[in-house]
Amino acid sequence: MIKKSVLAAILALSTLAGVSFTPAGAEPSEGGFSSSNVEWVKHIPFSAPSGSGGRLVGRYFYAVDSTKLTIYDTKDPLNPVVVGTLPNPHEPIFTREDIDTNGKILLMPNLALAPGP
Repeated sequence: MIKKSVLAAILALSTLAGVSFTPAGAEPSEGGFSSSNVEWVKHIPFSAPSGSGGRLVGRYFYAVDSTKLTIYDTKDPLNPVVVGTLPNPHEPIFTREDIDTNGKILLMPNLALAPGP
């Protein structure tokens, strides 16, 4: 079973980009929401303007945004370390919301290469 701190780190990594920071304990804005079972841990900045998805495999978290794949080592879930990146410069406007893996191969869609209508 995944530890609570790992789940919190995963949640933080997968939702940071494109979301404005709200201090812990602040009330949600009008139209916003809150959850009593989620604890804000910390902000981990991304270099890209948007994040769209990710997958935890063992202790590594694979995060995708509109221009690259970033791999984090989550051995210390409160302080994940970037251990690798894979740029995808040919697809700057399409995000990858779902990456799949069997633990050995990671699949990441590339919509720029999809056939036209």
